[in-house]
Amino acid sequence: MERTTRHTQRRTQALALLFLLGAGIGCATTSAEDRERLQRQTRARIDLGIDHMAHGRDAFALREMLQAVELSPEDAEAQLWLGEAYRRKGRLENAEPHFLKALELRKDYHAARLSLSALYLQLGRYDAAEEQAALLAADPTNPVPWRAYTNLGRAQLEQGNYQEARSSLDEALGFRRNHWKAHLNLGILEAKDGRPREALEHLRRVLEIGPRPVARAEAHYRTAELYVGMGNRMKALYHFDQAVEYAPRTTWGKQSEEYAKLLR
Repeated sequence: MERTTRHTQRRTQALALLFLLGAGIGCATTSAEDRERLQRQTRARIDLGIDHMAHGRDAFALREMLQAVELSPEDAEAQLWLGEAYRRKGRLENAEPHFLKALELRKDYHAARLSLSALYLQLGRYDAAEEQAALLAADPTNPVPWRAYTNLGRAQLEQGNYQEARSSLDEALGFRRNHWKAHLNLGILEAKDGRPREALEHLRRVLEIGPRPVARAEAHYRTAELYVGMGNRMKALYHFDQAVEYAPRTTWGKQSEEYAKLLR
């Protein structure tokens, strides 16, 4: 009888252990499934937000990215895109913490460092922009070195370091000959350095490459300014009018319209 009782107890304990193990396995599976489902939901929010950005729906993009970060605050990609959404909305100070968080979560996140350097350029924090862009330019695993060198060159240009800026921008063009931002920055640099013909050549290259309308308007505006300085009123008017045509509601379009009125 005692032997039977001990056998029953052992069997009960074994069944209890199996139940606990089974419960543990079940919880792990459920947890993994939950994580996968959460990841899918986060990615869906990010993808939808990116689509909104691509179509100029920046307010909707910001809403989606906020929800993505709420779902997965430790997701580096979600943090990056929330920063980009804030940057698109002009809320620059709100963008910085999210770029920094993305880099904290993924130290080799090239896209986050590039966005951070661009943000610092927008904020006029040129020393910080130079630091971030230099780190990225020196990283041999960076897949888009021309963008890093372009940001680096712009930061150096804004600080008056023309020789260093020219070298960095030339490096950018060495990686990608038709990178319009590098040509635009070289156009600005050459104009500031008193070399109008060299500046015009770079701005001509920008217009040949054909970036988005706002960038084309800037190139036309800066070209027109150079022609004003060279005393060529007709060419200046042509480029001011082109800037207005491409981006009438932007700073470049409005300034061009006002400048053209003075010349007419």
